[in-house]
Amino acid sequence: MIGQSLTTDHALPRAWPAPLARGQRLLASAGSRPSFFYWVYVLLIITNIASPKAGIEVYGYPLTFGYMLLAVVAPIGLIGLARRPTLSAAAIGNFVAYLAVGFIGIYKTILYGAAQSSVVLAVALFIALPAIMLIALCAHLEYLTEKQIGTVLRWSMRFVIVWGLLNFVMFILFKHIIEIRYITINAGELSSVFNKNNRRGALMKLISTYNNGNIFGACMVMLAPVYIYFEKSRAWVIAFLLSVVLSLSRSTWFGLIMVGMFMAMSGQVRLSRFSFWIAAFASLALALYMMVTLGWSSDSLFDTDLGGRIEQWTTLTLSPFGESTFRIAEILYAGLLRSFGVIGFLIALVALVYPVGYALGQASRLSTLRRAAAAGCAGYLLVSFFDAAFIYPPTIVIYLFVSSLVYRRGFRLPSGEPLRGVPAR
Repeated sequence: MIGQSLTTDHALPRAWPAPLARGQRLLASAGSRPSFFYWVYVLLIITNIASPKAGIEVYGYPLTFGYMLLAVVAPIGLIGLARRPTLSAAAIGNFVAYLAVGFIGIYKTILYGAAQSSVVLAVALFIALPAIMLIALCAHLEYLTEKQIGTVLRWSMRFVIVWGLLNFVMFILFKHIIEIRYITINAGELSSVFNKNNRRGALMKLISTYNNGNIFGACMVMLAPVYIYFEKSRAWVIAFLLSVVLSLSRSTWFGLIMVGMFMAMSGQVRLSRFSFWIAAFASLALALYMMVTLGWSSDSLFDTDLGGRIEQWTTLTLSPFGESTFRIAEILYAGLLRSFGVIGFLIALVALVYPVGYALGQASRLSTLRRAAAAGCAGYLLVSFFDAAFIYPPTIVIYLFVSSLVYRRGFRLPSGEPLRGVPAR
């Protein structure tokens, strides 16, 4: 690691200067008195990461508790922002790009008379959720210490790992899994996990509380660097890698390899460490064993047909503003071209790549946490060439959350002043 954590609880060396010691004491004091937003953050992480499919069904459409909570707390976040205007300029710029894509969706509605459901989806994905995450809530992350951010995230991920591995083994033994309505699945979707292309021969993809192997895989790829940053237990990191490999998703495997490379390039992990290579080779060995078990050949691994998804490219017709309908399937970039045309696609690409581009431009000034978040964003953008799960909860919310961590400039005191002079990793 580079330097020392913002959230270190170790005793201060006597030789440290008085201002630095005072900064550490203020930081410790802030962590001992959780703010109102901290508890909001806890609930948002639990409902959108630990149990993201929990919710109800409204007129045949699943509505998750995580998304409902976002709608409730957004006005509170805006009120708090008005009192302490500390919003990052980078977050504002990122939101403007999303907003432009949303306006194109509204324009197409007027022009083509697109279905109302398509309009609602486009506005939700490119206006409402980015506004909530990047404007209403992003700045408040700076009033949480790294320890506060990491603790609930770490335990939520541990729950996801345990639940996923438990059900994976249960399906092998009994051909059944545990589903708890309103907690691990939507109340209107009992047993629907068996109808979501989760079966792989005698096995079922590890889906955990995400109820779909591809959604689980895409979300884990973008969360991997951040989770590994916060997770200090090697056993849990190994369990995490095991669960991701058992998603039995080739695109997820590819994404995991890429984020590992990005983490090494950013300095988050050291290639010289023996434990890194042990984890890498163990994951590779497990993936090869799963391929043999499923009867996959090298042709299956490098499928040029992309599992039948190549038609999303071959049937695509380019135009300035896209087709009359809004449709984003597995391949994100083909869906954006189809739905928003070349102009909208380029703007959407700016919005999606924005956190990665910002991190590259500020690389020497970013903390390890911010670089880890950027690595997660980059990993997801690569996976999106194969299976983005973009329109399904909680994918876009998690991507926006990880983006927000890229824009988090550090810890601020309740007064709004940044805490200076405390070394960060």
